[in-house]
Amino acid sequence: MKFVLVLNSPEMQIDKLAQIAAQARVIAVDGGLRHLDQLGIAPEWIVGDLDSVTPDLLNRHKSSKLIKVPVEKDFTDLELALELVKRTSCKELIVFGVSGGLRFDHQLLNFRALLRYAGKGRRVRLVGRQNFVFSRRSQCLLSSRGRNFSVLAIDHPVVISINGSKYSGKRIRLLPDSGFGMGNRITEKMARIKVHSGFAAICQWEDEDEHQDSDN
Repeated sequence: MKFVLVLNSPEMQIDKLAQIAAQARVIAVDGGLRHLDQLGIAPEWIVGDLDSVTPDLLNRHKSSKLIKVPVEKDFTDLELALELVKRTSCKELIVFGVSGGLRFDHQLLNFRALLRYAGKGRRVRLVGRQNFVFSRRSQCLLSSRGRNFSVLAIDHPVVISINGSKYSGKRIRLLPDSGFGMGNRITEKMARIKVHSGFAAICQWEDEDEHQDSDN
């Protein structure tokens, strides 16, 4: 079962959201509801303190299940949404809207919350200008989705193998808080990353002035 969480961020990949949300169960996290409303998508749940949701917007989504909490609380709206997802049989979690906005503290905390969730062996993908995958298994990165990538160890050492990229190799050991795995580049139609041990965060992005397809 696939779930999509939509957060309140000015950097929203609307086209991707429309495509992916049509094949998943959708949760609007507070002001993320406005992005879904723009697409005419009714989420299954709306969660949060709703300080970024107007009464008129909320009224248009009466059919959605509502979990409202006080504005003054000891957790973020995303943490609330994750607690909801944990009670389901979610196999893959896709999150829109983690990056962007003025509140870097929110972005940092949300990133860590998703990392903890993925650390339980769940698959998590963050969709934005830079796409993240938290993984304990092999991954393929297509050049059509961006030619640049980094592989990071967040909390514990990670051992990976990479091929199809500028910096390839077998049994590469990455340490937490090290930039050793940053700034790689896909040189084939795809790069393959195998996670031998540990838990890797894989970030992929495309140069602003580069729009090459998978045949380049």
